[in-house]
Amino acid sequence: MEFQQVVQQRRIVRAFREEPLAPEVVERILANGNRAPLAGFTQGHGFLVLEAAEERARFWATLAAAGKKPEPAEMAAPLLVVPLACKAAYLDRYAEPDKGWTDRDEARWPIPYWYIDTGFAALLMLLCSPRSTRSWAGCSSVWLR
Repeated sequence: MEFQQVVQQRRIVRAFREEPLAPEVVERILANGNRAPLAGFTQGHGFLVLEAAEERARFWATLAAAGKKPEPAEMAAPLLVVPLACKAAYLDRYAEPDKGWTDRDEARWPIPYWYIDTGFAALLMLLCSPRSTRSWAGCSSVWLR
């Protein structure tokens, strides 16, 4: 599939089958996220992967307790990937000698690249094509602050 086709056929799915995803599909999704561009090759993001039913139930219960009750159809998703950004990794990386800064001053960052890079990673995971494998029903996103 050509990239343009992936972009044009991209859809956000909000209703899922509870069928588990094949391990190779999960690995491909995560590998795509790891291919995201990173400011200074900082690698200041990570992914919390929730596949077990009890892990997913705890995640949804936590959201509901915070006033963000999900739709029942969303809760059937067999895989949840929570992208995590680490600001400290960027501040540390850009205080290294090859970057020319000697401190971790946040004022040097008018744009929070830790969120931008993590967003790139999430986008690459969301672009996993539903047509490229029978196991993958689509992606959804829930944005938290």
